[in-house]
Amino acid sequence: MRVRRCATLVAMSEPRRRRTLRLRTRVTLFFSLNALVASLGLAVVTFAVARSFLIDQRQQTAQAQAYANAKTVRDQLLADQAFEILSLRTETGGFPLLIRDGRPFVPNVNYPVEAFPLELRTAVTQGQSAQQRFDYKGKPYVAVGVDMPAADAQYFEAFPMESTEGNLRTIATALLVGSGVTILFAAFLGWWTSRRLLRPLSRVATAAGEIARGAENRLLTEFAAVGTQVLGAVVNKVLPKHADTLYHYQQYYHRARARAQEPEAESPPSRAW
Repeated sequence: MRVRRCATLVAMSEPRRRRTLRLRTRVTLFFSLNALVASLGLAVVTFAVARSFLIDQRQQTAQAQAYANAKTVRDQLLADQAFEILSLRTETGGFPLLIRDGRPFVPNVNYPVEAFPLELRTAVTQGQSAQQRFDYKGKPYVAVGVDMPAADAQYFEAFPMESTEGNLRTIATALLVGSGVTILFAAFLGWWTSRRLLRPLSRVATAAGEIARGAENRLLTEFAAVGTQVLGAVVNKVLPKHADTLYHYQQYYHRARARAQEPEAESPPSRAW
């Protein structure tokens, strides 16, 4: 019982070996992680640049069109011509708003004054021209407001951003797919490179596996053969020093045996060695 307890305590005190990944797996993961970081970083930078460019381009286009429509409205109001807001050419999906003398004019009741952000309406009413992005009924828009003090009016127009958002989603999907393909290619490259470079080490690993599976018997046999050779060399070196003594003992044995067969036995002569 004490022996078993001691063995159990020794086994518990021994640290457990941590399982480590194979060298080929680590090389493949190294290539994959590097490709992941590089591709994701490049994708994020590319998407940010593309998003900024597309949004800026869309806002500039909306601003130019809103200013053109505001000029048309102002000219008609200053000429005291009959003006119908429905006659304005607006972009499909967009909607305008005209405020004159504090009275709003909208072409569609589905897009009232409250559809435009309060911050934008306040800024334009105070004599500033501004633009702002907002969502209305779950759809993205960019609104442009122009103050027309000569006509005592303010003009607003909202432009849809769905096409721009769709383009951004397409770009994001393409970048993610490209990143995935890059990671897979890097993983394959790492696996192929590790297979070529680690081929000599795989042979060593195979030999080590054979030793672990019982090839130590072959090594013990080789060690026994080496030990026999060493023992033979020792014998060949020691025995010549006592060859004379062994020869005298052999001669004495033969004489003693011959005399023992005679009727009168003689005692063996004494010999000093």
